[in-house]
Amino acid sequence: MINPSLINSHSTDCNVDDKHPVDIHTPLLDRIDMLIEAARGSKLDDTLFADYRSLILSTAVNLRLSMEQTVLLMPFIANPDESIMNKDLKRFFDCSATTIMRYSDDLTWLVHRRYIQHKSQYGGNYGLGLTKKAYKALSSGVGLKEASVKDLDPNEFMKGLSEVFEEYLHGKHLFYEEFHDELKELIEQNKHLEIVKEIINLKLDYYSAVFLLFFCKRLVYDAQCGVSVEQLEEFVEDFAPHGRSFYNGKHELIQKKLVQPNGRGFALRDIFTLTANAKKKLLKEYDIEEERGEEVDCSRFKVVKANDIKEKQMFYSEQNRKELEVISRLLSEPKWQEVRHNLRNNGMRQGFNCLFHGAPGTGKTETVLQLALKTGRDIMQVDISNIRDKWYGETEKIVKDIFVQYSKLVKNSKLTPILLFNEADAILSIRSDINNSRSTDKTENAIQNILLQEMENLDGIMIATTNLADNFDKAFERRFIYKIRFEQPSIRAKAAIWKSQLEELNDYQALLLARKYDLSGGQIENVARKVFVEKSLFSNPVSVQRIIELCEEEKLEKNNRYNPIGFKK
Repeated sequence: MINPSLINSHSTDCNVDDKHPVDIHTPLLDRIDMLIEAARGSKLDDTLFADYRSLILSTAVNLRLSMEQTVLLMPFIANPDESIMNKDLKRFFDCSATTIMRYSDDLTWLVHRRYIQHKSQYGGNYGLGLTKKAYKALSSGVGLKEASVKDLDPNEFMKGLSEVFEEYLHGKHLFYEEFHDELKELIEQNKHLEIVKEIINLKLDYYSAVFLLFFCKRLVYDAQCGVSVEQLEEFVEDFAPHGRSFYNGKHELIQKKLVQPNGRGFALRDIFTLTANAKKKLLKEYDIEEERGEEVDCSRFKVVKANDIKEKQMFYSEQNRKELEVISRLLSEPKWQEVRHNLRNNGMRQGFNCLFHGAPGTGKTETVLQLALKTGRDIMQVDISNIRDKWYGETEKIVKDIFVQYSKLVKNSKLTPILLFNEADAILSIRSDINNSRSTDKTENAIQNILLQEMENLDGIMIATTNLADNFDKAFERRFIYKIRFEQPSIRAKAAIWKSQLEELNDYQALLLARKYDLSGGQIENVARKVFVEKSLFSNPVSVQRIIELCEEEKLEKNNRYNPIGFKK
């Protein structure tokens, strides 16, 4: 990507009279304050660049930007928490829309340099906002260093590749065109690498090359061998022809024996992996077999990366808070290794099995996610519906294989990941009397026996969640070292949840809603989501009375009489 400012005249025009000279030793933040005021209402005309030349130029040198880019950055620094759209830039500079359009390349460069990023605005629109990285650097009185992507070593290249993919897929810091521009630049600047040489030699369609790089990134950087067709859809505007060719086996990557189907059966036909031939050609610089060990078959579960989990404020009863604090400390890496060492020295099993049980919506699954985020552990999440097979004996093999794959994932991970059986009611229930049961019951019993044995031998961390602990087999109960019953939140906790979800509620309103409606945290979040939907649809604030109606709708069992409550003290 070429910096558009290199052909700009403002930074090279020396024959101007600076009417507001500035001492170059003035601290950067002081100069930025002066420049914000100078730029505000300036119309971005030549007078600004002439009258404040030394101020703009000295600031631009510190930020490693052009004079134009430095001025364009000022409204973002002035409003660091805001999502700024073109209309906001017009208002700040008091200029026309066409003036802003003239600087679109400079705005793109500021995104490329990570000074600004795409940021969601109220109503689902995207504007631009200051990055946390830029905010931190500017707070320290320095600008961002320009990271070079040229002549990288194999590991640096793979890290850069991962960052570009992740910022496009998850952070949304990059939009479609910017993503492809940065990917092309990364490839263009690193033709000395074997992986790039091989992809060029393969003479692939451009989008096939993008897909192939994503497969490589997933295996090398994420230790995940399986990629679904759905994951590839994000990289192409018209994906339908690519999707069809993957399903019918005619895609270029399949025909050239670079990827192959990985799943068995209709439900898993969209999972693909690199072939041994592709790994040998493309990944010779990464020593995959030696570094990663055995490949993990990801077709029947998904791995949630710890750094992809969003932090969320949780509200617990005092009892739950104490219990979860113990587990959080246990799963912190130094304590985890210490506890395992002590258990091993005392001849005890080192596996950790935990059960989270309680009513729906009380935060069981979200708690597992937040524990993983806090302790830096990935999650191998098993969907119970995906482990059942119509063929006799196949489901038992699948359950056994889940633990085989988890064992491989443990070996391939720096920190022991969490094996999560979410909503595990079906496989943790009381076993049937084998003498009087049907064949399906015998299959269920066989599954449960395998699960019991694997839990006994587990060398890792397993957490199961269930809403139906009353229908719980005693043999499972003994194998869970911790059993935490998630309680419905107290009135005060529910009021706090209401306030965290809907900031427009005052303390009095939140407390009254908490008292009148016996809703779980998950149900309160549902109501809050509907409030945000209606705000977006009708562009008006949602009244408290409407929130009351949404609370009534949330409960399946409604009262015969509707008694509205008031909010006047």
